[in-house]
Amino acid sequence: MCGRFVSSSSPERIAAYFGAEAAVETLGQNFNVAPTNDVYGVVDTADGREVQAFMWGLLPVWAKERKLGQKMINARSETIAEKPAFKGVFKKHRCIIPMDGFYEWA
Repeated sequence: MCGRFVSSSSPERIAAYFGAEAAVETLGQNFNVAPTNDVYGVVDTADGREVQAFMWGLLPVWAKERKLGQKMINARSETIAEKPAFKGVFKKHRCIIPMDGFYEWA
């Protein structure tokens, strides 16, 4: 995933697209989503698909500080199933992060 992305869709629109229940929390539009910002994610639950708000970034189970999530935003597809920080969540804890665009600051 790239350094920044655009999130301008409402939770209702995301829910309709993915056949999910909409989030209770409304985050509003953000055209410069940065690591650790709250974003929408679509997850499978026991009750079906839901749109929920999440912090963007991976916080490994061994992390002692939430700030580490700022650094854990990129994973290489070739090694994601092997790297300690990513392999467990890659196999068991996936979600969809809907976005309307992505970019890198230069």
